[in-house]
Amino acid sequence: MPHMSSKDAITPLRAAEWALAGSLLLILLSLFVIAKIQARQCSKGTDSIPIVLVMIQITGFVEHPGVFEIARGTSLEEVLRKAKPKRFANLRGLDLRSPLSHSMELTIEPLQSLRVQIQGAVEKSELIEVVPGTRICHLKQIISLADSADLRFFKKRRLLSDGDVIDVPSSF
Repeated sequence: MPHMSSKDAITPLRAAEWALAGSLLLILLSLFVIAKIQARQCSKGTDSIPIVLVMIQITGFVEHPGVFEIARGTSLEEVLRKAKPKRFANLRGLDLRSPLSHSMELTIEPLQSLRVQIQGAVEKSELIEVVPGTRICHLKQIISLADSADLRFFKKRRLLSDGDVIDVPSSF
């Protein structure tokens, strides 16, 4: 192995290289300081805003009735998700997006009828009411079909839901 002279040793950094290394170090230090400041501001923000809880009691036609302790401002929809309304629960008169501001009791009733919009290959587009549990195949006896209606559509056994829009297809 050849012997290295002092000229072959690691050369000292030039001024431009020192400036580059210093700049990178300064950038890293700045990012660290910014992160610390933001962490402190976030922790101050959560301490200064107290969370006010409200109690919502949900009973009736739901899978999980009970008392739900939630933060004020939570939407009724979020609370109902926890209570899990049953398939034919009557949610018609409820403003699901409204923020809750105070404790309350809510009783969910079952629907007595479903509102279904019928359109397409029918004699007249209309809003009809049917009993819960009605299926698409039952509609054939209830509505007046146009001559062009595709009767194969009524072989479907899907349960209707409140607010469904049924578009009866034409056979052409």
